[in-house]
Amino acid sequence: MGAYLELLPSLFYSAWLRLRLPYQRTRLGRSWLSLSTLLSLVVLGIVYGQLTKVADWRSYACYLSLGLLSWNLLAGSIASSCDLLQRVRPQLLNQELMPGYYVLEQWITQLFIFLQASLGIGLALALAQPSIFQSLIAGGWLGLLNLWLGCLWLSLLITPLSVRWPDIVPLVPVALQLSFLASPILYYSSSLGKLAWLSNLNPLFQWVRLARQAWIGSMDWGLQALVLVGQIILVLILLPWLDRQRWALIERL
Repeated sequence: MGAYLELLPSLFYSAWLRLRLPYQRTRLGRSWLSLSTLLSLVVLGIVYGQLTKVADWRSYACYLSLGLLSWNLLAGSIASSCDLLQRVRPQLLNQELMPGYYVLEQWITQLFIFLQASLGIGLALALAQPSIFQSLIAGGWLGLLNLWLGCLWLSLLITPLSVRWPDIVPLVPVALQLSFLASPILYYSSSLGKLAWLSNLNPLFQWVRLARQAWIGSMDWGLQALVLVGQIILVLILLPWLDRQRWALIERL
């Protein structure tokens, strides 16, 4: 782990370059991340708000924004982990960096995307629900930290598994899409009626729930602290476990 602390400046810099690269020829640059997310929220909010007959649009805007931002980070981290080692195979062969370095780089890139997308949404939420920032200080930061750590250890787990079992790669997009549609991210769980219990069967949605409940004032300190400790332990176990498999994974690529 000490080696990764020394590599932190390199990790952040390379992740920052990866964030800038797709938008370097555009006029608005990285602002497209905020604009595209905001546009998605407006369209989806109007459609699902009308379908579910939302009464309080301000609260719904906060609920929808936090849910979609959290899900995009979680789904993006998982999807990008499936073929990560295939994409960096030349670097693995020609450099001494361990697989964990590339997972951390990809994870930090996803965090940058999340933060950039949140800028525009944050300004809109400040007008619709000013108390959201009070909730962030009061405990929302812990829900956010748990979401970030969940993305990290899931990436550390999925990256080697997708090399050993290539069928995971086409399966993940389908599973993510079904999980998204079946979870109360764009709508309240009460809209599912008697099927509301289905959301509890979706393990991925639990990170969205933890992050969103902490932000909207339904903070459970005991549960959040327990999840935090458990996820830190998982990261500390999975990172060296992944690095020990370097040559075994390269042979399978």
